[in-house]
Amino acid sequence: MVLLASEQRRIQWICGFPVFNPKKDVNDEYGQIRKLSAFELMPDEKRYKKKIAIEYNHKVLCRIAAGGDYHLRQEFYEELPASEVWEQIALNMAVNH
Repeated sequence: MVLLASEQRRIQWICGFPVFNPKKDVNDEYGQIRKLSAFELMPDEKRYKKKIAIEYNHKVLCRIAAGGDYHLRQEFYEELPASEVWEQIALNMAVNH
């Protein structure tokens, strides 16, 4: 497979996401080491433009709501407003409680 230069640049940009180089130890307010959330491992407003941070926040939410199903995640991302994605997450949590 031959990658276009634009595709190579996009891959390099994505490889710069925090998920590929996470902080080793993150302490909570009690000094305990805690696991980073998916939101902390993706682009945020501190390091990326607000629009990019919002886009990836929504992608993470769709992934959570879809339970790992790629096609369902795509459907949620392309067709549902954020409020309905949150509603799906709430329904999943209620059913799995």
